[in-house]
Amino acid sequence: MDFFHFIYNEEIRERAFSYLLSLCDSAEMLCVEYNDEESDLEIDVLGTKYEYLITAIKARKKGESWGMWGTIYKFALTDELKSLIMREGLSAMPQILSGVRLENLTLLKCDKVMYATCSHEGYEHFDEDFKKNAENFCRTQIVTTKLYAETLERYKKLPVRTSNERAVIRGKLYDLSAQVEDAWQKWLRVKPLFKMSFAEYLRLAKRVLSADIYAKLAKAGSFKGLHPEGFPRTVEELKAFKGVCNFCETELVREIKKQLDMLETVFYIEEGVDDWHIDGEEKQMPSLIINRIEED
Repeated sequence: MDFFHFIYNEEIRERAFSYLLSLCDSAEMLCVEYNDEESDLEIDVLGTKYEYLITAIKARKKGESWGMWGTIYKFALTDELKSLIMREGLSAMPQILSGVRLENLTLLKCDKVMYATCSHEGYEHFDEDFKKNAENFCRTQIVTTKLYAETLERYKKLPVRTSNERAVIRGKLYDLSAQVEDAWQKWLRVKPLFKMSFAEYLRLAKRVLSADIYAKLAKAGSFKGLHPEGFPRTVEELKAFKGVCNFCETELVREIKKQLDMLETVFYIEEGVDDWHIDGEEKQMPSLIINRIEED
C-alpha cells in the first residue's frame, strides 16, 4: 500500500514535509521561459514575494528536465523554500512573472536525486530508500490522526464479508461521480461501473462514511440532487455551464474519497488487505458515452 500520499494529509502534513525535506540538502527547479526571451531569475524575482530565492541560489545551468528546456537552478533548502514546498506541494509551479515560472522540482542529497517530478504530467521518480523512509514515517504518523481513529471505529462495526463483497462495495462507493453524471445524462461521461439506485448507495455509505457526510448525501435525495446545477446534455449547452464546477471536483467528493482512502488504510493495517480486485473483472479502459445528436 502507498503511504507516501499521506504527506498531504492535513493532520500530519507539516511534520511529514519536515521529515521529508530533512532527508535532502538541496533542490533544483526548471525555470521555463514561455515568452521565448532570455530571463534572469535573480532579476525577475526582485520586488516579488519570491525575492528570498536570490540568496538560496547555489548554481544554474541551461538544460533539460522531463523533456522541457530552460535554466535549471539549484537551491539551498532554506526555511523559506521549505515553506514554499510544504505549502504548494511537490508539484509546485510558482509563477514568478507573466511568462516566467519554476517547475519540475528535484530534491537532492549530496547531489544524489532523492525525488523528482514532472509538474505538468504528474510523473515521479523516487530513490528507493528515500521513499521507503518517507512511507514508514507516514505510516507511524497517520495512525495518530483523528480521521484514522474515527475510521477505525466504523471499521470495527462492519459486518464480516468476503474479499469480493468488500471489493464490490468499495467499487460502488467510488462510482458516485459516474452515477451523478449518468443521472443527468451528461453529453460526455464515463459509463458507471455498476447499476445502482441512490437508495442502495445511501445504504452502503451509511456504514462506512461519517455521519455528517451521510447526512449531506441523504438530504440530496437522489443522484441528481447531489449536483442541482446539472450538466450540459449536448455540445451546444456547454457555454451555458461555463464556470460551473464539476461534481467530481466538489468538496463532498473529495471528502468521500478521503474517507474511503482512510478505510482502505485501516483494512491494510488491521488485516493486511491490499487487494481490492473484483472477481471476474479484468482491467480495461473506462467506457465513454457520448450523447447522440438527434437530426431533424
